[in-house]
Amino acid sequence: MGLTGDQHTGLRAGQRGRVRRPHRRDAVDETRCEALFTSTLQESDARTAEAVADAISRTVRQVGLAGCASRMAQEFGDHPEQARDRMRWARQLLQELSGSRPQRTCDPRPPGCPGRAVRSVLAPRGRDHSREETVREDDVRASVTAELRWDPRVESRQIAVSVDEGAVTLRGAVGSLREKRDALDAARRVGGVTSVSDRLTVLISPHDRLSDADLRADVLQALGLNSAIPASVEASVQDGLVTLTGAVACHYQRVEAESVCASVPGVLGCHDETTLIRDVGDTDVRQVISAAFRRSARLAAQDLSVDTRADGTVLLAGTLSCGHVHEEALAAAWSAPGVTGIEDQITVAY
Repeated sequence: MGLTGDQHTGLRAGQRGRVRRPHRRDAVDETRCEALFTSTLQESDARTAEAVADAISRTVRQVGLAGCASRMAQEFGDHPEQARDRMRWARQLLQELSGSRPQRTCDPRPPGCPGRAVRSVLAPRGRDHSREETVREDDVRASVTAELRWDPRVESRQIAVSVDEGAVTLRGAVGSLREKRDALDAARRVGGVTSVSDRLTVLISPHDRLSDADLRADVLQALGLNSAIPASVEASVQDGLVTLTGAVACHYQRVEAESVCASVPGVLGCHDETTLIRDVGDTDVRQVISAAFRRSARLAAQDLSVDTRADGTVLLAGTLSCGHVHEEALAAAWSAPGVTGIEDQITVAY
């Protein structure tokens, strides 16, 4: 599986469907909110700009930016109601001190934080659309958080979940690349999630840290022990990041190789540069993919179109209501013989 950013399930960057993207965020404001949330400043303390700036600076110096995100994630996991109230207070305080426009309908939480809902225009009179959006996104965030806690493969206490119009972002730290993949997969399973962005950091324990040479030896041994992976697949390692090269006959072999790499202790990331050997024969690729969609209980009723190009690229288009069903459609298309790439024009809308 692709292991950086939005890559997953062996799909390459640029092959993901169109989803409703989050509004452009101000990273500085987000960082200030997280630092103020983590600081020792209380609502009863002085609310001057100097006091707030001092609290933020002191917190960043003491725990760092990653520490702020990690502590915020733990607080939302342990005490979600109190954490939501404190984030609302932090957001309102920063807005007051920055003199933000009061007429903007905006949730008081910082950009990218749990339950965040932003509307760039005033809601129509008589109906609070911002509140409705906030409630729905709070529900999605709560469901993703619950799914992370439910999955025994994931240590969720160090993971923070934020939602914006169905687009989920995971932040925090995990203990292995395998756990990172499991956390991203868990988020994609939740209804209402249109996309999942990865801002998780893999923190390797001192016991599992290896030199690049030793780590490469472990990766090659693991690849060699898996009968689904051809001997043509090679691996190189630099600073804990694995790059796979060579030729494979089927896409699932790529997926398997990436999965094996993720399970090797000490691996921080995996990049797939393998090539597919195209062998179509007499197969009508468009027909077999459409047939696979019809056989699927979840895809049969969906309005998806399939087209093909001479170079083996498959074009998928349509609208789906769930990101997990989207993954199933992509996986089905990759299973067809002779497919070398997917141009994914599927829209996920909730």
